[in-house]
Amino acid sequence: IPQVETIYLLTDGVPTSGITNIDTIISKAKTRYQTKPVKLNTIAFLMGTDSGDNKPLSKFLMKSLADATNGTYRALESDK
Repeated sequence: IPQVETIYLLTDGVPTSGITNIDTIISKAKTRYQTKPVKLNTIAFLMGTDSGDNKPLSKFLMKSLADATNGTYRALESDK
């Protein structure tokens, strides 16, 4: 897509299918940004108390993706 300058990535957690290794995902984002500088603005929806959630890892991934691509990271959090 030649005209794309920014992508907004919204998620409620870490990947559960496809490429799930966090380091691999971040590395691929960095490599891609070097050849095609598209910003990833990331928004993490970290609400609820599901015992399967790994909120610290979700935060790390989303912040790392934004940082690697000169994007912005935001999180919506709640324990309810």
